[in-house]
Amino acid sequence: MKTRLLFSLLLCSFYFISSPKAHSQQLELPMQHQKVVYSDTVFVNGVSKDTLFARAKHWILKTFPAQNKTFSETNRTDSLIEAKGFLEFSQMDLYNLNTVIIEYKIHIDLYENAYAYKIDRFGGKLYEKSQYTSNSAAMINIEEDYSNYLKNKRSTDYTRRVKQFYKLINQQLDSFNAVMEPTSDESYQRGPHLE
Repeated sequence: MKTRLLFSLLLCSFYFISSPKAHSQQLELPMQHQKVVYSDTVFVNGVSKDTLFARAKHWILKTFPAQNKTFSETNRTDSLIEAKGFLEFSQMDLYNLNTVIIEYKIHIDLYENAYAYKIDRFGGKLYEKSQYTSNSAAMINIEEDYSNYLKNKRSTDYTRRVKQFYKLINQQLDSFNAVMEPTSDESYQRGPHLE
C-alpha cells in the first residue's frame, strides 16, 4: 500500500514538474491604453545634461544608423531626442525562414542628473519567403500578438514572436541604460579643494 501511494505521488510530482505550464516563462509587456509602451525616469547623480545628451545621441547613432540619418535636423535641442529604432529577427514557419522587422519611436527627455525615455508606436512587418513566391510582406501588430499570447500560451507563431520581441527589446533597453550610467570617474568627482 505504501509503495503504491509513494509511486502515485512520484507520478503526480513528475507530471507537475514536466507540465508545460511549469516551464513556461510568464512575460509581461507594459501596456498603456492597450498599446505597448516602455517608459521610465532614471536619476543619475553627478552627470550633466550635456553628457547625457552626448551619450544618448551616440547610442542611437551607433545602434540605429540607417533609421536616423536625419538625426541632427530633427533634434535641434539638447534636452529632447526623438529617434527611430528597430528590431529584426528570424522566425521559422513550417518550411520557411521568415524575417520579422519591428520599428518603433524613441523619445528621450534629458535633465540635469536625470533622463526619461518612452518607447512606443511599434509597427511590424513579416517578410515571408517561400519556394512558390518571392518576398511578401504582411503587417503584424505586437499588441494583437500579445493579446493572443495571453489567451493561449502554446507554441504558435505569435507566441514565438512575442517572446523574441520581449527578449530583444529588453536587451536594447539594458544596453541604453548601461550607456547612460555614470562612469567611476563621474561617480566620485573631486572638487578643487580636495586635490
